[in-house]
Amino acid sequence: MDVWSQLLALPTGIYTGLLGMTVLYWLLVILGGLDMDVLGGATEGAAEGALDGAVDAALDGAVDAALDGAADAALDGAADAALDGAADGALDGATDGLGDQATSWLSALRPTNVPVTFSLSILVLTSWFMSYLGMKWLAPPMDLVLPHGLTATLIGVGALVPGVFLTGLFVKPFTFLFRTHNAPHKVTLTGKVCVLTTGTADATFGQASVEDGGSGHVIQVRYEGPTPPTRGQRALITSYDPERDVFEIEPLEDDDAEDRVRDVRDGPVRTP
Repeated sequence: MDVWSQLLALPTGIYTGLLGMTVLYWLLVILGGLDMDVLGGATEGAAEGALDGAVDAALDGAVDAALDGAADAALDGAADAALDGAADGALDGATDGLGDQATSWLSALRPTNVPVTFSLSILVLTSWFMSYLGMKWLAPPMDLVLPHGLTATLIGVGALVPGVFLTGLFVKPFTFLFRTHNAPHKVTLTGKVCVLTTGTADATFGQASVEDGGSGHVIQVRYEGPTPPTRGQRALITSYDPERDVFEIEPLEDDDAEDRVRDVRDGPVRTP
């Protein structure tokens, strides 16, 4: 099998598609940064939809197809039960909301100043490379004892594991590119309204964007209340914790937005 056939065949073909969407995302980001009017306000929405939609939809559909092929080729009885249980469980955990899960994994490995989209892009690239190597070197001996569909599924999902750790290593040298942009006078952001950019925010993980009239800021946020905010929801930055280098937030409803913003700005502010 030649290189192009391997890159387009399952499971590497899934990562190839995601990699193409990632490249498109960054092209849109670059064009948006150049203020190209031809793209208008659709640049940001299209870019986010391209990356997040590709992760959720491509893996949910294409990898399930590989699983169906493996299940059809597997043995009857106990082998079928093991395949359906173990493989379905593994794929459900890997494919359902993979974009949000991947960012949660990366939160423990990458510097906090690096945006989620950057880390997720590196994850796609490293997982694509590991999937290619796995199908090239591991698939032939595995095919001797396993159906090819099951081999492809195991290698495709397994490529995420070294991909996560490699991502944690690769993003560290780029921290300085985002530190100055993201963290000037952080305490002054208290009382401002942010928009959540990750799937949710809790006591251990979350990111949001803050508009400042310019290019904006990407900040680390935490929420410890009973109803976590979700992606795209507006939240009020209530305080800054310098020890953890994070902002504490509260979900913001339109009917009380002005009053809550005023209360926070007029009240005490936690400073370094």
